[in-house]
Amino acid sequence: MSFSGWVMSVTAAIAVGALADIVMAEGNTRKFVKGVSALIVFAALIAPLPALFGSGFSFDIFSDRADENYLEESMSSVLEVKSLSFEEKMERAGLGEVVVSLHTGSGKDAGEVILAVITVFPETFEKEMSPSEAEEFIRSSAEAYFSLSGNMVIVVGV
Repeated sequence: MSFSGWVMSVTAAIAVGALADIVMAEGNTRKFVKGVSALIVFAALIAPLPALFGSGFSFDIFSDRADENYLEESMSSVLEVKSLSFEEKMERAGLGEVVVSLHTGSGKDAGEVILAVITVFPETFEKEMSPSEAEEFIRSSAEAYFSLSGNMVIVVGV
């Protein structure tokens, strides 16, 4: 952190604390807000100390790396929920065990599902249908559910 950045962060912390102090009514809440403001100002004041001692520690909670990790974890969770939801939908339709593997794009398509590989286990089917009917049903359901074109859904096992 540069010196000017440090001065700006301390100034901003003091300004926000003062503003919160002015806006708050008297009472226990005001004391709490003052305490939190004091901790924030203190953290801003000591932020450059770890760098002086050669530590890699940083108070920068808005770093690009943290944002990227959060986005990756969030997207992974969303894709996992989508996969499980589709698997349950196929099970309710009588197709037994289905495993979905979603693949996402990168660059401008980052986070967007671009390919779905669906593995089916015909021995677990509860509904009587031919392999071609099962494949067509799964493919059309996946195309609609994941907003994909036909050639971006691969059904394996039928």
